[in-house]
Parts: sequence; structure tokens; C-alpha cells
Amino acid sequence: MNDSKVNKEITLINKRLLYDFLEENKFQVYSYIFLILFSYPLNSIVISNFFSELVESFDKKQLITKQVQFYQKNYINTSKGILSKIIFLLFFTSIITQLIHETEKKLFPKYIFYLNTILRRGIIQSRMENFEEINVGEMIMRISDVVYDFESLLKQCVNKVLPFVLKVFVVNVYYAYYNFNFSVLNMVLDAIRIYLFVSFANLYKDSAYKKYDSFFENSRKFSSTFENIFHVVINNELESEMERQEFLSENLKEKVRNQMDEKRNFLKLVFIYSLCVFVLKFYFFYDLYKKQKISKKVFIIFLFLESGYINDWKDVCFTYLDMLNTYEGIRNGSSDLYRILVEVDRKPLDYLPINNGEIILENVEF
Repeated sequence: MNDSKVNKEITLINKRLLYDFLEENKFQVYSYIFLILFSYPLNSIVISNFFSELVESFDKKQLITKQVQFYQKNYINTSKGILSKIIFLLFFTSIITQLIHETEKKLFPKYIFYLNTILRRGIIQSRMENFEEINVGEMIMRISDVVYDFESLLKQCVNKVLPFVLKVFVVNVYYAYYNFNFSVLNMVLDAIRIYLFVSFANLYKDSAYKKYDSFFENSRKFSSTFENIFHVVINNELESEMERQEFLSENLKEKVRNQMDEKRNFLKLVFIYSLCVFVLKFYFFYDLYKKQKISKKVFIIFLFLESGYINDWKDVCFTYLDMLNTYEGIRNGSSDLYRILVEVDRKPLDYLPINNGEIILENVEF
């Protein structure tokens, strides 16, 4: 694999199939990202804060009675008042969720249309001067795969990765507000986690590329065999051809198994590290609480945030691995895509129609 050549091809592919679309649809894309990023802290930090207040109000026995009226000054700090805030927040976030879905409904069909249009135009124009090398099945499969892959990458990046990065930043700022030393510890632990994350992800990326390499080799060789099945049969090579196909399938099976092993090792590492980090941070925060450097409310918020943090890291790991798997499939077929995309802006040659004259066939026998 020539890395410089592949990187050049990937640069053009990303520009034509992603960045150009984002540039043309700035308002919708930015609105979509803003709504998602705005809703994420509400669903994590703000609601955790409300629940900690609710637990604390029960502990202080601030249950509302029938005599307490809605407009009382201390109503908002009672259990019922806090519960009202939680219900309002959930209602508000549900409205934002609906707005996100409405934006998706407009944005992603437009993106699918954009991808289909540009790829089909490139394929047609790439064949304007070459009418022989046309593999319809392969071209249709390539368009379908690329459209699905880029739509999936955009959704996963905006819906999962960007909100998670925002949460990591906001949580560290939140911790710094209550205890700067703990915030520093949290940032160091997250930095180590990200380093391990990237290092082991590279191993998974290589295994994914090799899997796709084997997959496309299988497809090409089986397609060649199927196109020449007549010669295989008349030359009595059917048995040997079946053995060759079995060998190729076995090779693909090993590549898939290797990729799954890398994924299992990666997730195991992340889980063990996340569990150890949770225990370490719990004892650190519990010590702050015992020394009365933080309130019970802040300690409860910490428990809410950190219990969700473990699941967030697990989810973003799955998402990141899926994105790597998808992207390596695109990289493996970058040469085909590059040849298609360089033709998109090429002006086709003008051909003069044949309106007169005769076509004479000689030495033709029926």
C-alpha cells in the first residue's frame, strides 16, 4: 500500500463527498450540531444536579405538604419543586430531540441525494470514452456502499463523537469549579485513556484494512471465475476452482477473526482501565467528602456523572471502532473512487451525430 498515493486519493474523496456538501449546507449542518451539543450537557450534568438536589431534599425531610402553596418562596427547593424542575427539563429536552429529528429528516436525505448524484455523474463521465470496461454490478455496489458509509460516518461523528468530546470538556470544567486538584487528576487519567485508545485503535485499523483487502480480492476472483465459468467447465477445472474459492474464503475468515480479536482486546483494555479509574476517582472524591471539602450534593452529582462516564466511554469505543471499520473500507477502495471523482468536473467531448451516409458491411456471412 502506497501511503502517499492513498492519502492523496482520500483527500480528494473527503473533499468531494463530505466537505463540499458541508460547505453548501452550512446553516442546516451547524443547526444540527448546535442542537445536539446543546442537549447533551442538559441530559448529563444539569439533570444529574437536579437528581442530587432531589436526594438531598429527601434526606432533609423537606417533603411538601398540602399546606404548602405553589407561590411559596421555598417551594422551588422542596422535593416537589425539584421534581417539577426535572419534569420540565425532560419536557424541554424532548422538544430539542424532536427538533434534532426534524433537522435530520431534511439534512440526510439531501446528503444521500448529493452522494448518489455526484457518484453517478462521475461513473457515467468516466465511461464516455471507454465503452468496454463496464462492470455494472460492481459499479452499483460501489455507489451503494459509499453512500451508506459516508452517511453513517457523518451521523456517528455528529451524534456520538462530538457530544462526547463536549461532555469530557464540560465535566472537567465542572470538577475544576468544585476542586481543581481533582480536575487535574481527571484530565491526566483521560489523557492516558485517550493515548491507549489511539494506540490500540491503530492495531484494529490495520486488521480492518486487511479484512477489506481480502474481501475485495475474494469478490474480484469470484467475479472472474463466474464470468469464465464456461471455460472452467469445459476444461474440467471445476473441482480445482472450488478448492481455490475455499482457500480464499478461509483466508477471509482468518482476517475477520483477527479483526474481532483486536476489537475484543481493545474493549477489554478500555473496560478494565475505566473500572480502575472509577475506583480511584471514587476514593479521591469520597476522601474530599469525608474531609468536608465538598458537599453531599456534589458527591451525589459525582456518582451520577461517573457512572454515566463508564457507559459513555464504552459507547464511544464501539462507535469509534465502527467508524474505523467503515473508513478503512473506503480507504481500501480509494483508487476506484478517486478515478470516479476526478471525472465529475471533466467536460465530455462533443460527438457529431451521424445523420447521413451509409454503413457498409463486407465479408459478413449469416
